[in-house]
Amino acid sequence: MNLFWQGNKKLLRFQVTRSNCGLVILISISILTLGVIPIGKSVVKISQEQVDMSMSESRLWKVYRWSVDPYLRRKAAFLLVAKSEKSFLRKKRLLSSQGWGSEPLAAVAVKLQAQTAMSLGEDLRAISLWKELLRRFPDTASSADAYYILGRKNKSLRKLLLEKHPAHPAALASALEMQGNSRNAYLGALHLAQWGARWHGAKNVIFRACLSGRNILSNDEIRILASALAELGLGSSAIDCLKDVKLTPKTKVVVGQALLKGNKYEKQLGLELLRNLILENPNLSESSLALRSLASAAQVDRSLIESLPDSFAKDSSILAVEKIRLSLDSEPLKVLKRWQKKDVAWELQWELTRDALLNRRWNKALVFLKAIPIENLPQPIAVRNEFWRAFLADKIGSTSEAQNIWREIINTYPPGYYTWRAAIRLEQEDYMNLILDNRGKYIIAHLEEESLEGLESKNKLVNELWKLGLVNESWETWRSLYLNQNIDEMQPMDLVVDGRLRIAVGDEWNGLGNLFLASVRSVKEDDISEKILHRSQYPVRFLDEILFVSRKTNLRPELILAIVKQESRFSSTVVSSMGAIGLMQLMPLTAQEVFATNLDSESLFMPKINLLLGASYLKNLIERWDFNPLLAIASYNAGPSKVSEWFSSEIFSDPELWIERIPYPETRIYTKKVLGSIWSYMNLEN
Repeated sequence: MNLFWQGNKKLLRFQVTRSNCGLVILISISILTLGVIPIGKSVVKISQEQVDMSMSESRLWKVYRWSVDPYLRRKAAFLLVAKSEKSFLRKKRLLSSQGWGSEPLAAVAVKLQAQTAMSLGEDLRAISLWKELLRRFPDTASSADAYYILGRKNKSLRKLLLEKHPAHPAALASALEMQGNSRNAYLGALHLAQWGARWHGAKNVIFRACLSGRNILSNDEIRILASALAELGLGSSAIDCLKDVKLTPKTKVVVGQALLKGNKYEKQLGLELLRNLILENPNLSESSLALRSLASAAQVDRSLIESLPDSFAKDSSILAVEKIRLSLDSEPLKVLKRWQKKDVAWELQWELTRDALLNRRWNKALVFLKAIPIENLPQPIAVRNEFWRAFLADKIGSTSEAQNIWREIINTYPPGYYTWRAAIRLEQEDYMNLILDNRGKYIIAHLEEESLEGLESKNKLVNELWKLGLVNESWETWRSLYLNQNIDEMQPMDLVVDGRLRIAVGDEWNGLGNLFLASVRSVKEDDISEKILHRSQYPVRFLDEILFVSRKTNLRPELILAIVKQESRFSSTVVSSMGAIGLMQLMPLTAQEVFATNLDSESLFMPKINLLLGASYLKNLIERWDFNPLLAIASYNAGPSKVSEWFSSEIFSDPELWIERIPYPETRIYTKKVLGSIWSYMNLEN
């Protein structure tokens, strides 16, 4: 009995124990399930995120490590690479295994892996990766660097590079290296002339090839070299290059345009070249371009117009405008209305309006302003016309209408010269204070922000690379795709994309120029984001140096930024035709006067020295003119003695009219642009 009971007790204990184990397992599974569900939800949430440069590094790391989407992990890796400029080992780890697939981003990954290997001194691995890139992606923009690197030992690859990616920076660098007196060297110069005349060092190569290769080059090739020199503004060099070679109509236009910007002798030569083209071939499209060039240089006269056939005059907005300027047509309003969508008509409208304003003929000025509807005008011209319409309404007694228009300007248009003047007219703002005030810390903090807006190009890959922070790859892809577009033929949206990309890779000179062209060409129907276009035109560069100089001189950093933007477009190595040097375009003699010591010209190329001297000189002008911003800024351009000659009481009663009376067009435009830039930098958040 005892044995039976003991055996059954053991069996019961075993059953109870087994039951307890099952319960423990069941409870454990339930707990694990409850834990896995939120983790799973978190992973799903991470995999659904849209990654971009605005994300924090910690968030990007989570996506990179935990996302179940390999495409998303690769994008996170690219963004982290963009934020890890100097850490090559980190880049290597991030890019590892990201070159999978056949998409263009895979090619970018392999290229970045190869570049990182080179930076780490892993030459054999880099060569292997470059070869892989050529084998898998021979036609992508990313492969251009592979053709260049591997082409050092295989010249046939360099030839393929020039053929496949002619405008890519790698191709231009390759063409620049084709030195010597062989046919191959001249082909390098020709390539630069066609695809990258503005590439650093290209000018000298093109000019040497033109002078020394006359026995090797064909006439067509010489014309290509000469046209490139002309596009660089070297009209006389282009003529020297051509010598006895017959000019085509296209070459005549390009060379003539360059000569018109030269000295007295060159201008006369350019004038004759363009006039002869128009008279000999009036029906060619090049003749219209020639006439436009002459009109821009104020070189169209009665005899030229009377020599043109009626067929030319019938469809020429340029000729119609020139007839008004020469008083050969007495109906300007008809011309303005007929050609209201042409930029030459916008220029004529402002000339007529300004003349009426300066003669205080308010009603006549108003008639001209109303001749072209605002919706047909680019934003910078529209806001100008709206401001003066309000000004005129105020002058003829319609104060309420004037104030309503000024309010609409402030609420509708981005910050600039005319929105500032509208705010002053409405007494919403005090006169612009150029001295650093107690708001400086807030302003300076805001200047450090950069725009993260999308690029909005017509190419998906260019946009995606930009979004991922790979601006060099975005730029190189853009150049490879759109090759050598003529800037005069580019659509406003393409100019915006090109300009923003150039600024992002350090080419502020051409980038800002393209953005300005976009702003004065685009109307509402172009569907360009005014916010993006405006913000892109006000980059912040050399901030540490500018803040240092701002504290030293007690000048607002926005003032220094505005002067630098206008003087040099943030190009520290630029030298003007008059010999002005660097960021603030200082003449060596002026710099010596300010610094009271001998300075060699080379030191003026150093940003901090140039900024400090320029700002010190500017502060002297501000104090000289009792802190009046208009007089100080005009003096920085034209000199204080000239501004003294122009001084009148109108600077206090109607300062906008005083600026319009400045007899030097350059100084007039300069003063308005700098004042507008100051206001824009002060209001970047708007």
